Amino acid sequence: ATRARHMRACSMRSCASGVAKKTKGKVVEHVVLFKAKEDAEKDALKKMMDGLWSLQYRIPNVLYIDVGEVMEGEKHSEGYTHVLFVRLRDKEALKAYADHPQHLEVVEDLVKPNVVGILALDYVGQVLDDIGPTFHKGRDWEEGYNHIRLLKFADKHRAKADAFLSRYEDLTFLASELPLQITAGENFSHGRCQGYTHGTMARFTMEEELKAFKEHPSTISALKSIDDMLDGEIQVTFHVTRAHGTQNR
Repeated sequence: ATRARHMRACSMRSCASGVAKKTKGKVVEHVVLFKAKEDAEKDALKKMMDGLWSLQYRIPNVLYIDVGEVMEGEKHSEGYTHVLFVRLRDKEALKAYADHPQHLEVVEDLVKPNVVGILALDYVGQVLDDIGPTFHKGRDWEEGYNHIRLLKFADKHRAKADAFLSRYEDLTFLASELPLQITAGENFSHGRCQGYTHGTMARFTMEEELKAFKEHPSTISALKSIDDMLDGEIQVTFHVTRAHGTQNR
């Protein structure tokens, strides 16, 4: 089954790499990192994440939500333990999501009692293929891995950020072991971003593909090109499992 998943992914990327790089549409990517309290109970954290995940079925114009626990071994997670990733149609949908009573209830009842730190960042991403959920029950891939980087470009290097983001997005087209999808963009919400200026998200069907991506010469070269431009960086990866996505939309 794992090999079959890999072959479908390779086939999908091969088709994509043979066509012109035209975007199908723009979406808003809402990324939130949480630091769980040391004494937070496991069941309480699960209820928190389940509550956040369920908002995609309760709030209009949310394309989908992925949630998960930061994988062990992340060297640049800065102590963040859990991740919420929300894809929305536009900035108006993001505002409606943020102000929605169901969202506010989950934050008040399930999030605030269990976390000591929150970092949130929003950017407009360009999607080259399906804007819907990549990992979802009934789709080709019911589980996978989301790899998120938050970047803090120094003010004097901000003008060079767009060139890097374009280069990073193009890593999708380099080889069959690379991501199913990459989005990247400049943060436009500054209330809880802690100075982070840009975000990226890459999706993989298997952990081995994530490892290959990190070790690929083109990835290393792209990241090395901004080493001296950054005042900070956070990396988190979380596993999206079929345990989420069992409801019908």
